[in-house]
Amino acid sequence: LSVAWVWDRRPVIDESNVYARVVTPKVMRAGYLAVEWSVTRYRICSISVTREIEDSLGYPHRFPSGLPSPRSYSIGADTWVGYVPVPTGAAFGKATLRTSVVYHCGWSHQIVPFIVRLPDVEFEVLPDK
Repeated sequence: LSVAWVWDRRPVIDESNVYARVVTPKVMRAGYLAVEWSVTRYRICSISVTREIEDSLGYPHRFPSGLPSPRSYSIGADTWVGYVPVPTGAAFGKATLRTSVVYHCGWSHQIVPFIVRLPDVEFEVLPDK
């Protein structure tokens, strides 16, 4: 029993069933990119989220780890809209949001965590008015 608990690799979410839909496909610098996320969650674990926006020049704008993610932490299907600030230094044109979630479901996951790379989200950074 303890060996099974130590090597607990039961999935947290259905990685084949994660969807992202851009709500605001065109965003001004210092505005907010709205993305509707949809997942099927099998268990509740603590998480940390890392995000970066790669602008049209290929420059990665990284965000501090731990920015909020889902609004609800229920088991089963869950959909929410998340808002990500577009950096004031982002170049105009096509950009990509990249998001990774690290799940910690037990002490052993501090050593071997569940890391899920969510689908990339493409959008456009508009020039200032």
